[in-house]
Amino acid sequence: METASPVSSKLRPGDLLEGRYELEVPLGAGGTARVFRALDRTTKAIVAVKVMDPELEGTDTVAYFTQEARLAARIRDPHLIAALHFGEDAGRRFIVFDYMVGAVPLSVLAERGRLAARRVCVVALQILYGLQALHRAGVVHGDVSLNNCLWREHEGPRDEVLLIDLGRAWIRPPCPAVSGGPTSPPEGQGTPGYTAPEILVEADADHRADLWSVGAIMYALLTAREVDLGECESEELLDVPPPRALLRSIPEAVDAVVMRALTPPSERYPSAGAMIEELQAVLARLDAAPRRRAVPVWLSVGGGVLAGALGVLVTKASLGASPVAQPPSSLAAAPPRATPPAEPEPAPSTSPDIDPAISTPVQTPLLDGASSTPTPSSATPPEGASIKQAKPRLTWAAVTRKASSLATTRALRACTSESYISLGLRVENGRATLESIDGVPLALPRDRCAAAVVAGLRFASGEPLVGVVGVQLPEPGSVVR
Repeated sequence: METASPVSSKLRPGDLLEGRYELEVPLGAGGTARVFRALDRTTKAIVAVKVMDPELEGTDTVAYFTQEARLAARIRDPHLIAALHFGEDAGRRFIVFDYMVGAVPLSVLAERGRLAARRVCVVALQILYGLQALHRAGVVHGDVSLNNCLWREHEGPRDEVLLIDLGRAWIRPPCPAVSGGPTSPPEGQGTPGYTAPEILVEADADHRADLWSVGAIMYALLTAREVDLGECESEELLDVPPPRALLRSIPEAVDAVVMRALTPPSERYPSAGAMIEELQAVLARLDAAPRRRAVPVWLSVGGGVLAGALGVLVTKASLGASPVAQPPSSLAAAPPRATPPAEPEPAPSTSPDIDPAISTPVQTPLLDGASSTPTPSSATPPEGASIKQAKPRLTWAAVTRKASSLATTRALRACTSESYISLGLRVENGRATLESIDGVPLALPRDRCAAAVVAGLRFASGEPLVGVVGVQLPEPGSVVR
């Protein structure tokens, strides 16, 4: 008869909780609990199981863990992870959550560098939708941060973001407290860089503290820098420079949303709904703005090359054109080209109706004041010389296609029994390296097998790319045609 591990031993893959939840892979750990991917033997579904450290029995952690389970089961929203079960086995308290296939912390996306303004707005909106559901139920999350949001590329492709971890949440009157839950907000601060100042100075905080945290997340995604408020013990916190002070290409409307979220509570958005409305209006303006296209370098230097060419043709026409000279009308008929912007944002997704996602990852972050527009080595090409076509540049879309190809999925099928895996890849000098699977660093024999498959992929050379690819595998034993 199978039994769960005793309290004194550490949980391992293969252990059972309540004879039902079979632990498979550790997904992460915090100060009070560990999270595992697990198989529900009753329903055959993949779930996430959060297990509280048994050494914390008899402390306030039990009340907050109980509250987290009951709030996550009671408050349902597409942008919140739902709790399915709450139990105790051999002295171990655990919560069973829905499992989000292919999801990783939002911090994984942030590590690639700054994101385009529109994409940041879409990510923030999804976090706000989850907060709106919590706030309507009288719940303050209390620790909204990059690591407490899950992110993945969804169909489209588009970014999908869910808010997780209610371990530091608290309920404000007049809403009743959760049975068995805490009677006061948690002591201390949440994640540094994402905790509202009123919490840092131990002042009375309400739901608007969560909106400050959303502003801090937007700030970090836009600038690749976290908000710095100085020392927590100081009564005079540092002023936060606007994102546009660090990067002028950030639209003023987006900058204004971030800075209002980072103001004192009385000046901040009064509710998540008010911030949602503002962001939706900003997105509408960004989508309505015409997008300018870049022009070839030899046509963009102040219009001098085009004007010079026209001048030469006019002069030849007045002196008598050569029998092989091209008539001026053929050059004048060329379509007009727009001048490229001085401070380009990261390249947007090629899909017109979705936010940029993994198909166009941010590469090396731009330095302050730097421009990605190359400096021309010569204003005009030599006479009689042909214009060389630029070499194909490696894109994340090409990496995704290769990693999801029939040949790759056939090879990966031999490495795992999973039907879907998320590959963390680094592509450099035409070769790929596997860095993680399902957001977890490589450790299992399956991982070595998958790493060997990935190492065999070949790509065009280009700037190093780092990102996550979700791969659907054929069913075990199926014939792949």
